[in-house]
Amino acid sequence: MSNPDVKAMEKILAKMNNAVENADQVKSDRAAGKTVVNEKNQEMYDILSKLHNVTQKATTQFLTENPKEAAVSAKKENRIQMGNYVIEMERKELSPKIFKTYYNILEDGEIVNTLALFESAMAILKEATHNNYSNTNKIIELDAKYDSHLIEAAQQKYRAKTDKESIKKNIYTAKQGQAISKMKQIKQEIKSLI
Repeated sequence: MSNPDVKAMEKILAKMNNAVENADQVKSDRAAGKTVVNEKNQEMYDILSKLHNVTQKATTQFLTENPKEAAVSAKKENRIQMGNYVIEMERKELSPKIFKTYYNILEDGEIVNTLALFESAMAILKEATHNNYSNTNKIIELDAKYDSHLIEAAQQKYRAKTDKESIKKNIYTAKQGQAISKMKQIKQEIKSLI
């Protein structure tokens, strides 16, 4: 190897040794809550830190000035709170080994609606927070249709799995496909109302 190559390798080894020697100090500093930044990166860190602080202040100010935008206040495990309303997620068995999450809308602790689609729940909450209930009944009606087709599809899927005759399996699979097609149409219709 030539002399410049040897010097380059020595520099790399020295940096690696320095990193290993400082590793314990860096770990203890980070464990203590200190921010450890390389000297070369300090200017970039300062810029990003200032940007983060400004963004946090602007977001806080915006949310205090616009309470409707801050309506989603908490999400805990299987619950999402939005003002006076709560969406509670509940897992139900449609047929053996086939499960679906349903969305209960609660107002002041009482169940107002149980919906099959998250989109339906969010659309209804959106209307409620803006005091505009023009599409609520239509969304609930469509969601009920979606749910009935969903249950039918689940039942047909279960029948197709358990039946041994190929002709019956084909019939059940076709019925399942038809129910799924109807579900997709209804879901698109609900999305168009949002």
